[in-house]
Amino acid sequence: MVLIVGSGLAAFSIGLELERRAIKFNIMGDDLTSASHISSGIINPISGRELLLTPNYNILLDAAIPFYVIDGTNFLKKVDIIKKIKDINTIKDLELNIENKTEWISKINEDTVLIKKAYQLDVNLFLNTLKKRFIESGNFFKEAFEYNLVELKDNVKYKNKEYDFVIFAEGMGIVKNIFFNHLPFLPNRGEALYLSVQNYNKEEICHDGKFICKYGDGFWVGSTFDRVPFSEPSKTENSFESLSQAAIKLTEGHNFQIMAHLGAFRCASHDRRPYIDVHTEHKQLYVFNGLGTKGATYIPFFTHQIIDHILYKTPINKEVRLDRIKRNKIYRTV
Repeated sequence: MVLIVGSGLAAFSIGLELERRAIKFNIMGDDLTSASHISSGIINPISGRELLLTPNYNILLDAAIPFYVIDGTNFLKKVDIIKKIKDINTIKDLELNIENKTEWISKINEDTVLIKKAYQLDVNLFLNTLKKRFIESGNFFKEAFEYNLVELKDNVKYKNKEYDFVIFAEGMGIVKNIFFNHLPFLPNRGEALYLSVQNYNKEEICHDGKFICKYGDGFWVGSTFDRVPFSEPSKTENSFESLSQAAIKLTEGHNFQIMAHLGAFRCASHDRRPYIDVHTEHKQLYVFNGLGTKGATYIPFFTHQIIDHILYKTPINKEVRLDRIKRNKIYRTV
């Protein structure tokens, strides 16, 4: 029996994989807005000013494509991204920057590229589908987790229930976690706008400083990336104004209405790789966090990996293990 703590994309995805493997589980989490709930769900092979390729992208994609299908419903769609390049040096060396990446990127003109093999996950629909499924099956409990009630023996006892393992996949809730809050997270505030746009029907995602993409019945414009403490507010007037200006530019003169200003904290890691590993002392406890902006990309692959590690003791990739923190001499920054 496995207990998963969290209520975002990571927690529900782990639950889905355990269900597929016929392993008993419970999920416990609150309904606080997390980064998952306002995510665009973009799975992008190319990122950054220098048009860097996401490491092991095809391997991650091979895990993601079948993972996001539930009972014949596919929550993932293939999309193109049209990206306007801002960096002068990248424009100058564009041919060099896209060399050996033609599988994923091609040149449209001197400052615009087409990114291929990108996908978008309908995160909210995926989450709502799984939440409904797990409530009906009795696997999801809407309540805040109380860390002080954990009793560690050969297994984990929590509120009169016993579990073989606990996986903490709780996003920014990690700051209250007495077992893992020592990890060097770098809080990252992300804000976006949800728009209703008249006569704007583009299927592709456009990236010109900010992204615009389909989101539910409207469009999503974002996002910001502000390194601020978790104690700061999740939304700011300055970001609202800058995102509003971006929306004017990206909607290309179409009339739009701002339906919502979205904001939440991402739990990013010190080196932009997740923290996915077993606790150094308590082998019943696991962490699945630090996914940053690439949650939809990383989660399927590492969900398989953490469960395989629990069941069969197969190794977890060294890039996400906790022992890399000592190697890099990085210390807590939350």
